[in-house]
Amino acid sequence: MKNPITIIIHLVLFLTSSSSGQELLVDGAEWYYNLVRFGSPDRDINRCYIDGDTLIQGRNCLIYIQKFTNCNGRPKKNYLNKDGEQIYFFDQSDTTFKLLYDFSLEVGDTMIYETGIHSWDLRRRTHYIRIDSIKTFSANSKELKLYIVSYGHRDEDQIVFYYMNRKIIEDIGSTHNYFHFSDETGFCDDQYSDELICFSAPDYPIVNFINSDCQLIPVYDVNANFKINIYPNPFTGELYLDSSIEMTDSYIIIYDLTGNEVYRSHWNSGTTTSSIQMHEFASSCYFLTLIDTQTGQTFYSQMIIAR
Repeated sequence: MKNPITIIIHLVLFLTSSSSGQELLVDGAEWYYNLVRFGSPDRDINRCYIDGDTLIQGRNCLIYIQKFTNCNGRPKKNYLNKDGEQIYFFDQSDTTFKLLYDFSLEVGDTMIYETGIHSWDLRRRTHYIRIDSIKTFSANSKELKLYIVSYGHRDEDQIVFYYMNRKIIEDIGSTHNYFHFSDETGFCDDQYSDELICFSAPDYPIVNFINSDCQLIPVYDVNANFKINIYPNPFTGELYLDSSIEMTDSYIIIYDLTGNEVYRSHWNSGTTTSSIQMHEFASSCYFLTLIDTQTGQTFYSQMIIAR
């Protein structure tokens, strides 16, 4: 039986392969991040996208646009240069290229990353990104690396790592913030992107946008009248599911971004409503799927967001 998470990954486009000749970092690629504002419960969506290219210092650069500036120290318009397995950004303040990602690194390697100039601190800061483990996702005969990393800085004569278990996907970038940092310290009294909601590229137009949120529509419609309403989304505690028809016996399974199952329960046959206690879920994006217990077929999936 095909693993249902593979079906989900097919939809969300986290996986493809440079070996196929089809690049993800291309004109028209889009990232959607949750945007947090300090001192406010309100959230927004930070749409980031590639809009054309240009030549800088003899290098071909893609133009990366952020809808909102945020505390990663980058302006709305940025310039990215991909050179083999490395991605560089052009630091407009000192007109030099700096390393942003290195997808040739192995477990135990550490990359040096220099931030831009923040609105709250005119000093550039040097951070260290340590590769703790590397996983491989496969879909459509394509593979991408998923890096589990820790971020750190130098404290006198040693490097201290403090942000653990962050995820970086080959060519897509950090699932937290494309330029790595969101300023969780609160020193910036502004706003920041804190979680990748979805990604798409022109050759993979599968992600759908519903009510200004980036969510997935059903994988399969078992019949034309079948609809599911999942609310509230984003959620902070209990999650409710309403079906337009009586359900057959099904599993409700939730996966995290790495494909690990983090929740499973039954939706009993003959009922139209169900609920899930989600109080213990960390703030992140998850995939809720419905699987027929008799056939093992995934017939519905949707992205859900825990605040």
